[in-house]
Amino acid sequence: MMSGMLARVHAWVGQAPWVMLLVVISALAVFWWVLRTHDVPGWAAQRARWLNITVQAVVLPLLVFLILWGMRITLARTEYDFRRQHGRVSQANLESVEKIWGRPHVQRDLVVNHYYMRPVTEEVKDELGRIIMRTRMERVDVPQNSVTRTRGDVTLTRSERQKGTAKYPGFFLQCHFLYTVKNFANRQTEAEFTFPLSPEQSKFDHFTVLVNGQDQSAHLNLDAYSASWTLPMSPGQVDSVDISYDSQGLQRFYYQVADVREIRDFVLALNLPDIPPKSINYPEGCIPPTTIAPANQGRGSLLTWKLDRALTTRGMGVALPNPAQPGELVARVLRSAWRGGMLLVVTLVLTAIVLGLGFSVLRTALIAGIYVGEFMALAALTDVFPAFWLPWALTALVAIILSALVLGGRKASGLLLALVVIFMALYPLLALPEDISPSLLLGMDVLIIIYLAVLGALALRKQPEPMVEEVEAT
Repeated sequence: MMSGMLARVHAWVGQAPWVMLLVVISALAVFWWVLRTHDVPGWAAQRARWLNITVQAVVLPLLVFLILWGMRITLARTEYDFRRQHGRVSQANLESVEKIWGRPHVQRDLVVNHYYMRPVTEEVKDELGRIIMRTRMERVDVPQNSVTRTRGDVTLTRSERQKGTAKYPGFFLQCHFLYTVKNFANRQTEAEFTFPLSPEQSKFDHFTVLVNGQDQSAHLNLDAYSASWTLPMSPGQVDSVDISYDSQGLQRFYYQVADVREIRDFVLALNLPDIPPKSINYPEGCIPPTTIAPANQGRGSLLTWKLDRALTTRGMGVALPNPAQPGELVARVLRSAWRGGMLLVVTLVLTAIVLGLGFSVLRTALIAGIYVGEFMALAALTDVFPAFWLPWALTALVAIILSALVLGGRKASGLLLALVVIFMALYPLLALPEDISPSLLLGMDVLIIIYLAVLGALALRKQPEPMVEEVEAT
């Protein structure tokens, strides 16, 4: 029963921590009123002065803890709500985008199988049980590696797709493949061409197959997985197969030579007009390109794979960088805001005590409230201003001005004001560079620890004034 009650209290505090803080304060006020009603303070001042000191020594640290707890829970709730409403990537939305726009595009190499038909005579029994001779045609495969040259020219242009509150890495695709096929058999064969299609793709536009310049549209057998056709080839005949199409996809493009064969005179050029070389990433199991060159005045890249007399079943391609999600910078700042709030309150309290300004519960609570309000306002203004820097500057400026007024205005300590500026304006920016933000935040934590250590050393060097107590004359 007690554990269930505590769980409910914890859940309620998680939803409204500042209300819980007011409840605690009101309970303490009622407690103090009861003491005053029974004249306990006057009695304590005369008979038990230690009681007043003990109560303050217990209650004031408890209030600091409640302020910190309230900040932590409120900022965590703000971050959770913000991420739920901005740039929330989910598996369900990803699958929906794949069905509408297209899946990762996987293009496999052209496959050519040669065969011829020969008559086979065999003895069979007819309906009356008599043995008769019957001739049938049998397929005879002629194995050979007939693709002697491959030229691929692919242009991939990013086209971000949005579903719900998040963006997904979509792209347009323009593909052109030119194959040279030779019949190495010493007899005429039937060449069975199979060009695989990326599975479950939503669209193939302007799909064209030319053999020696002749359109093969009327001879194509199409299904969901491939386009195939069959043509006769004389001994030593060389055909040029030209295939082109436009399509679209999501997340990555991948070209693969699936059959184990010797790859001869192979060149694949992948043009990325809006992905610079520093942002290039490769799918799992991908061979790195032979050359990477900047393109489109440095805003894009040109990747080239060159293979000759090579054996590999690994693919070639690129994985698109994840798009910047709506509110991504604000989400990073909110993720570490609670750390800055904790450090701000702790350093302000300790600095004020060391400077001889004392400790004020009201002042600490107001500063904490201003800090939390700054980030709640930042999250709200993200929907009004598309950029990050203007909401950040407005909220930080207002928070610093209000904090300066709480700390005493023109009479405020310069050191306390410096701490406010550091944690309300500069500390959130440490979370922006995602790659190094953990190191930056850790470095700031170390600097704060050093600052507090120096502050403590200075406090210990101060000699306390001797307390003189009046001795009542007997």
